[in-house]
Amino acid sequence: MIPLNTVFQLARFARLFRIVKLFLVTKHYFMPFFQFIQTNGLTKVFSITFISILFSAIPITLFEPSIKSYNDGIWLAIVTVTTVGYGDMSPETLIGRIATVYLMFVGIGLVSMITGTIATYFIKSKSNSNIKESIKKDIDNIENLSNDEIESLIKIIRTYQN
Repeated sequence: MIPLNTVFQLARFARLFRIVKLFLVTKHYFMPFFQFIQTNGLTKVFSITFISILFSAIPITLFEPSIKSYNDGIWLAIVTVTTVGYGDMSPETLIGRIATVYLMFVGIGLVSMITGTIATYFIKSKSNSNIKESIKKDIDNIENLSNDEIESLIKIIRTYQN
């Protein structure tokens, strides 16, 4: 049993250090994931998709006779956006079909953006390594570079600094 005097109560603040340590470790290991998500504005596409699912489920729920709850409307919206289309539910009214067509385009855009972001992420990392190799080669050969080439090299290095 821990005594209840103030010395031992202050020891509870040691938990904060564990939380900070956990945050720092998580940040270190998830940084490539966060960089990937920020490539090509993928976070904005995820946000638009999420909002589209939530708002498109409203007319689907209100106007579709086979959809009994908002949860079923969300389910149909998610299935439509992911381009899976299980077939357990389908729109019957014009408003429901318009909402699902909109969700189909959102889903196609989402899949396209994810594919494009993956390609851009790998191409960017490869081109960055090529630029770094070029900079190393220029620095090794700096005595033979002209003033214009040195200025260009300085500009490239400053872009990496920012």
